[in-house]
Amino acid sequence: MVSLYEPRAIPLLMNDCHVWYCSINDIQPWHLRLLSEEEQIRAKSYKKEQDRVRFILGCTISRIVLSVQLNIAPQFVPIARICPHCKHLHGKPTLTRGNIQFSVSHSEDVIVVAFIKNYKIGIDVEYIDSNIDFLALEKSVLTEEEKMQLSHLPLRKRRSGFLTYWTRKEALLKATGEGLMTSPLNISVSSPNHPAKLLSFHNRPSLIQNSLLVDLDTRLGYIGSLAILGGETIHIKQFNGSFILKEAFTSLNM
Repeated sequence: MVSLYEPRAIPLLMNDCHVWYCSINDIQPWHLRLLSEEEQIRAKSYKKEQDRVRFILGCTISRIVLSVQLNIAPQFVPIARICPHCKHLHGKPTLTRGNIQFSVSHSEDVIVVAFIKNYKIGIDVEYIDSNIDFLALEKSVLTEEEKMQLSHLPLRKRRSGFLTYWTRKEALLKATGEGLMTSPLNISVSSPNHPAKLLSFHNRPSLIQNSLLVDLDTRLGYIGSLAILGGETIHIKQFNGSFILKEAFTSLNM
């Protein structure tokens, strides 16, 4: 069961998965100073302020939480973003030492970061945008069976239903590390009105039995999903990251 707390950063135990949320309103001037030089350069390259703030907060939450687990200063947490395909610095963020895996997602004004030990993980959150043309998007995201299941939902639930499919598939692709290299059409998941479950994954049938897919309790107006590859019983806890983004100011003496 997913539950919501507002604690200080706490140790990440085996078979625990911690999901931290924050809002773009949590941004503080000192957050930028916790980022690596490469992250600071990337942050300054964003043309839209909202995109810049979301990137900074994703980095800041990641570094503060990992610093507690590794017992080092946030700015010294060794995070790499090398794409495995082109070797450029836009890949999934990974910790270059230790056994903690993490995944970052953001949409509109919400940023989420998930952490776990030993298992690959992916998280995705999406804002339920009333302007999204899901009928135009579904042909590149949903299988024929999924399209049919979506059409059976009440009209008022089809937009959120489409985004449930989307976030489940995106979380899985993040966990496998394949991202945009694999089409969502190669994945089949359960319908939005059923518990999240992977039904098929092209050329990787073993994932069906070795993956955990969870719909998250997100803020009103958002849909979120979490995918974990491996593990048996995983305890998922959600935390309000707004607390540590302010509290860390004092503890870090910034």
